Amino acid sequence: MLLVPVRLQYRNEHHCWSRDADSLNDMELQCPGVFVDVLKLSDNSSFADTQIEISAAFNLSMEFYTWAVANRYFPAEIKSPKHFVKLDRVPSPIPRLLAVSGVSSSTPVQFPRTSQTANSADPGFQLTALSPATLNRNLDWYPSRCGMLQYQVFHLDFLFCGDGVCDPSQNETCVSCPKDCGACSLEARVGGAIIAVVFLIVISIGSIALFFFRRSRLALWDNSWIIPRENFTRIEHDNQKTSHTIIEDSTDELSEEEEGKPFVYGKIGETLVSVKFVEREQFLLTKNIRKEIKAMRQLSHRNLCQLVGVCLEPPEIAIFMEYCPKRSLRDVFRNEVMPSSWAFKLSLIQDIVCGVEFLHTHGFIHGRLNSQNCVVDDRLTCKITDFGLESIRYNKPEEKLETFLEDPRNWAFIAPEYRGNTPAPPNIHMDSFSYGTIMCEVAQPREDPEDFNAPDLTEGERQEVMVQWWDYPLPNVDAFEGSADDSTPNMNDYLNLIKLCWSPVDVRPSFDVIRSKMDLINPRRKNPIDIILSLMEKYSAHLESIVSERTQDLIAEKQRTDELLHSMLPKTIANQLRSGQAVPAEAYSSCTIYFSDIVGFTNISSDSTPFQVVALLNKLYSEFDQIIDRYDVYKVETIGDAYMVASGVPRRNGQRHAVSITDMALDLVEVSHSFVIPHMPNEPLKIRVGLHSGPVCAGVVGLKMPRYCLFGDTVNTASRMESNGEAYKIHCSDATHEILSTLGGFHFEERGTIEVKGPPSIEIIESELMVDQKITSTKLGAPLIESLDKKAKASLAPPPVPNL
Repeated sequence: MLLVPVRLQYRNEHHCWSRDADSLNDMELQCPGVFVDVLKLSDNSSFADTQIEISAAFNLSMEFYTWAVANRYFPAEIKSPKHFVKLDRVPSPIPRLLAVSGVSSSTPVQFPRTSQTANSADPGFQLTALSPATLNRNLDWYPSRCGMLQYQVFHLDFLFCGDGVCDPSQNETCVSCPKDCGACSLEARVGGAIIAVVFLIVISIGSIALFFFRRSRLALWDNSWIIPRENFTRIEHDNQKTSHTIIEDSTDELSEEEEGKPFVYGKIGETLVSVKFVEREQFLLTKNIRKEIKAMRQLSHRNLCQLVGVCLEPPEIAIFMEYCPKRSLRDVFRNEVMPSSWAFKLSLIQDIVCGVEFLHTHGFIHGRLNSQNCVVDDRLTCKITDFGLESIRYNKPEEKLETFLEDPRNWAFIAPEYRGNTPAPPNIHMDSFSYGTIMCEVAQPREDPEDFNAPDLTEGERQEVMVQWWDYPLPNVDAFEGSADDSTPNMNDYLNLIKLCWSPVDVRPSFDVIRSKMDLINPRRKNPIDIILSLMEKYSAHLESIVSERTQDLIAEKQRTDELLHSMLPKTIANQLRSGQAVPAEAYSSCTIYFSDIVGFTNISSDSTPFQVVALLNKLYSEFDQIIDRYDVYKVETIGDAYMVASGVPRRNGQRHAVSITDMALDLVEVSHSFVIPHMPNEPLKIRVGLHSGPVCAGVVGLKMPRYCLFGDTVNTASRMESNGEAYKIHCSDATHEILSTLGGFHFEERGTIEVKGPPSIEIIESELMVDQKITSTKLGAPLIESLDKKAKASLAPPPVPNL
């Protein structure tokens, strides 16, 4: 139910008549000392058709009593309360009106829902009224009776808001009842405030519009994009180098030497730029050109090369664009270093879609789109270049297409409607055709067809070659099935998009359609950096296995190299040389040297070929080498049929060197008894052996093929022992005999004194022991071995250099 608000107001007015007064006898009395007060309202405001409670009181002073008794309106005796109000004169909205009169000053009056007490300071009569009422009409005058008088009290004003009538007499105004009287008109100050706010808004909008207008004008007439010629530093490079080639700096300035080179790389300050030169005899910077420059500078997209500036100095106008170090898309896919996975390819061609679509939405048509004008930056993002600034790039509009068709590699990127003598006007669909060709080249790059201007071609062959230049073949199944990449697109979807781009111009798709289809072909587009990182992880795992295999091969090769090196030099000496240390000559106070040669080797060599001699010596020395590995000896060298071995150098071993050499010599003589010459099986191999013990000096000689050599009379004497010996016998000097006799275990036969060249005659001992009579150092017994070890330890300290 809709409730209409009502406002109640009190007005302290009343009228007084005689009790018998009526409409014919309505003389109003002047009743002094009467005051009417509203004691209680249920609320300051209520609603229509709702009940409220009103409590009102008549306050009668002594002045009223005196006047009322004197005029016989009240009885003289007023000590008891009396009901003096009749209900028949009360209006219908108030169902009852109860009042109490004649109240003594000390007697409280109990009345339903209301209790009042007489004012003891002003004894008199007090009237209390309780009025539950239904507010359904205006109530101005409140009639009541008091003793012999009747009153009409104008104490409440019930105002109904919402009855559709604006009654000013009921205090209905636009403020108290806007529903009936309407909205109040704005005061002057409120209207002024609104006007001020509107004015400020208009000023703000005008200021913003002026700001953007001035900024647009400043951008139009801004000359910061003009680059002086001397600010550019060219970088020399080879046009045939791939994208990973390091470009060397050059301080040469821009000059006429760049004629014939359409693209150059260089620096403006510290910024790398790519440069395209345009030959213009004269140039005038017009307002239209400034608008083109402004539009180019405002183009900002991750797949577009930014304009850096322009050099406007004829005869060569230079256009400086953002530099992309990976060069063109054509270079990238012909470079074996770059990844060739489908994820990488799809990422690049989707970059092209985003870049060209952005151009088209900003009113640009590329018109020369090909894989050479799509460049790759160092973050492997593909960017479009060679667009816009047509008033600077070309002297006339026709040059845009004519210069592009000068290179036969661009023919396949031109739509059929632009190949005739009267090409169609440029539109965005010409870029869609070029994109289809780029998709073919990315999927399966082809080798350039042969030169159709070759003189050996017939006219028919020339036409066939030209058709190959004009028509790029669709990728075959090898481009899709030959890849193990999980990002390989569906072949049919990919080829269908190419065919759609090559369709007639009226059904050729725009780039927003191409982008949606590319999103279906490659829904999981990956960032090129993520692709590279994924490939690097695979390569890293593969390289780890290869490195592990190569490490094992390297270890094995190192072992073979060490064995070879140790066969040429003693192990300790070789390690010193390998670590870069100097190896000075060293003196040894005692060692034993072995020499042997083949008796009758000259006759054998004369009856043999060189290859047979080599085979003989190789077989003999291989068996000797296996035997000497059992003993503490070092093979010094072999010269022809001579075999030289030493013990006690470079590792000192006390007096055991004589035992080691003698045991080894007995084994070698024994082997020679049973040795069979390969090409002379019936010819025995006879060797003779010479031994001598004494001091030597040893050191490394030479830088290339260094040898560890022994020097001193001991070496010469051992050699003479061998040269004066007999076949199958071991000749040793007295020095060696003395050491072996001390140690024991060997039998000797004295040969006597013989003459040798060089030093004085020495006594020679010849050993003719049989092999089974030999006692090797391992059979000397524990006491002898312990004695030899003690002597070896005592002799480890290097003695002073002896007098050789």
